[in-house]
Amino acid sequence: MSLAAIFLTSVIISSGGWWPIHPLPGFIASVSVDFTYDSNPFRYSDSDIDLFDRGAYPYRFPFKTRDDLKIRTRLDIRRLKGKVGLRLTLANTAYLSNREKSSVYLGALLKYRSLYLQASYLPDFLIRYYPDYDSGSTVYLPCYYTEAKAEIGIVPLKKPLRITVFGLAGRRVYPDNFREYDTGFLGAGLRLKKKLASTELKVSYTFDKGSARGYDEEGETRENSDDADISYRRHTLALGIDRDFGSFSLALTYRFRSKEFTGNDLWHRDRTDRDNRFSVTVERPLNNRLALSAGYTFEIRSTDSPYSDSIEEVKSYKRHLFGIGFKLTI
Repeated sequence: MSLAAIFLTSVIISSGGWWPIHPLPGFIASVSVDFTYDSNPFRYSDSDIDLFDRGAYPYRFPFKTRDDLKIRTRLDIRRLKGKVGLRLTLANTAYLSNREKSSVYLGALLKYRSLYLQASYLPDFLIRYYPDYDSGSTVYLPCYYTEAKAEIGIVPLKKPLRITVFGLAGRRVYPDNFREYDTGFLGAGLRLKKKLASTELKVSYTFDKGSARGYDEEGETRENSDDADISYRRHTLALGIDRDFGSFSLALTYRFRSKEFTGNDLWHRDRTDRDNRFSVTVERPLNNRLALSAGYTFEIRSTDSPYSDSIEEVKSYKRHLFGIGFKLTI
């Protein structure tokens, strides 16, 4: 659906009640479009940003800009019939200048009573450019991965406290030049949600553990490899408050992640990444089908490594995101 068609539709239904024929009987569909300024899409450190601004090492930073505007469109289709629920999601994120960073996301969720199964697929997600040391060259190549993930959970208690217990499994696959990064991961977690009048409180905790291939050449093993090993243990804690003020709603979220690398190479041995992410979003419904939103997100990472100060300088970063968008429900 084009942007022009979406805006035209929103004008037609501006009264909020007119909709002669539903295009998907028995389903609820929503289309959202968000425009976001991203100050640091590649998560560069301050030192890397300085190098980019000075035009140094262009082979390391083969991008047009160090910030960008991204446009995210998302389609959700839901159906709830008795004890069975279904949701399908298709999302596309397009960067205006650095188009290599664009990505597509596919998701599906099937629910039966208190049980649910959720799956997602993220193909060819670009991280940034890295050197391939095995090639004997200093040429930097695009490093991206394709992720497939599944989550299964149960919601044993819904009122007054909603509890979700879940497990997850997945795999990230990298291109041939970076096969040592191929990683399978397993995890488990808990989500709590409490409704208090017009306020909703949310807390979640997830632990996941990734096991990387750790080698990429014929004859190599994990024991004799000279490649990077990005195996890890990660803890994620998230807190959220949603408040409905009638004419608008406010959402505040905070997420903390501590990722401890368990690989034995100097880039990852005993290294810990600590990520903090804070978001605030305001949403205002214009009618019962169309809503506008605005938000701000701040991310910051601090990296600790006992072997090299340069690792801390390269991997620590700050990122600001400012966005506006709208959501149309049909």
